[in-house]
Amino acid sequence: MSKKATYGVQCENLYVRDGRNVSEISRILPVTIPTISKWKIAGEWDRKRDVFMRSSVIASEMLLSEAVALLKNREASDEPMPAKEADAIVKIISAAKRLEEKTDFPETALVVLGELLQFLKERDREAAKALDRNVTDFSEYVWGKYRGPGVRT
Repeated sequence: MSKKATYGVQCENLYVRDGRNVSEISRILPVTIPTISKWKIAGEWDRKRDVFMRSSVIASEMLLSEAVALLKNREASDEPMPAKEADAIVKIISAAKRLEEKTDFPETALVVLGELLQFLKERDREAAKALDRNVTDFSEYVWGKYRGPGVRT
């Protein structure tokens, strides 16, 4: 089995979804920086990351994860939570809720499409390749249609 078949999807997920850079991915998985860089360019990972990160659903999930991490860190302490820290957590949760309320069709469609692509990459590589060729073009089409050309949120 080729290195790309073995590690390609993992590398892409680390870059696109987890926001890791090529050097970090190379330290995590047994793939060289030049190889990951080639895959990144060929697979248009920067465009995919941009689409992924534009979604308020994803941003909301990331904020809530941060709030949970802060709360877990506090569990280990016997001291009461300082007011400033509690306020920060409340603000993070409030921001996440506001983002969830802003969720609309383009964001939801792109999140679902991204999930479908990841699902197919694990189950049916040929179908994933066919879909992948059109995902970024479709995402630009959706954003242009519902947000106007060149509009980014």
